[in-house]
Amino acid sequence: MQLDRLDGLANDAFAGRVVRKDLVRQVKVGANVPVYVLEFLLGKYCASDVPSSIEAGLGVVNKTLRENFIRPEQSELAKARVKQKGEYRLIDKVDVRLLARDDKFWAHLQNFNDKFVHVPETVVYKYDRLLQGGVWCQLDLLYNPAEDEAQKRPFYIRALKPIQVAAFDLDEFVAGRRGFGRDDWLDLVVRTVGLEPRELDLRGKLLALCRLVPMAERNFNMRLEIPGQRGLFHVEHRITLQTCIRAGLTDHSLCHRSAPHPTPSPGPLPDRASDHGPRRTRTSPLLPRTARR
Repeated sequence: MQLDRLDGLANDAFAGRVVRKDLVRQVKVGANVPVYVLEFLLGKYCASDVPSSIEAGLGVVNKTLRENFIRPEQSELAKARVKQKGEYRLIDKVDVRLLARDDKFWAHLQNFNDKFVHVPETVVYKYDRLLQGGVWCQLDLLYNPAEDEAQKRPFYIRALKPIQVAAFDLDEFVAGRRGFGRDDWLDLVVRTVGLEPRELDLRGKLLALCRLVPMAERNFNMRLEIPGQRGLFHVEHRITLQTCIRAGLTDHSLCHRSAPHPTPSPGPLPDRASDHGPRRTRTSPLLPRTARR
């Protein structure tokens, strides 16, 4: 796969955040690792179209996964490595809670299996998603058993870098947007949701992006008059639960498709026709219509 001009613009404007999906599929085979962990590592080490650079980057990615990614059954082995080396870099899901009786924030490392890891308050306030269910991170963990502690809690987070987006910097986003013209930006957003802009005309691109409007506008629902299996639910099938939560969406706020339905409330209909009667057979216009604002 060769990077085109649009990919080059994206790499320049958003360095380290552009991922080659073909490499994700290549590394994913045989690796029981969350996709966004792979995407983070590939965006960091393989953002190039030079074969030698990609090969070297893939080597770094595989080595990082082998040495730093913690699986639940390897938690005790990871603790032993931290104790042995004094400091060790891990990839794990981290969430933070405040214990009032201690007047202190404690981090929970999910696969490392420790709920009482010291974490700097500056890190907690910088990445607020740590307090909202947690985020996958690359972190440097220290082992420092304090002699005066009644309960030994020797693990300390020295540095932490979120793999998922843990804080949104609007100024950085706006600065990156300035590097694109209108048409280039439209193509980039279409490609970002998993569609190839070169295969669509302007109307097709705008129709695809209409599906994103409920993510940006509150109390905005859309109505599609289409037969089933036409691919216009691509966006809904690929957004994460965290995206829905942050956008204020529920299962019944993305769209309403015109078809036989016992309770015509907003929301995507089931894919199986047997759930709510037969599908409509006539073809309706592929135009989104606002049902309610």
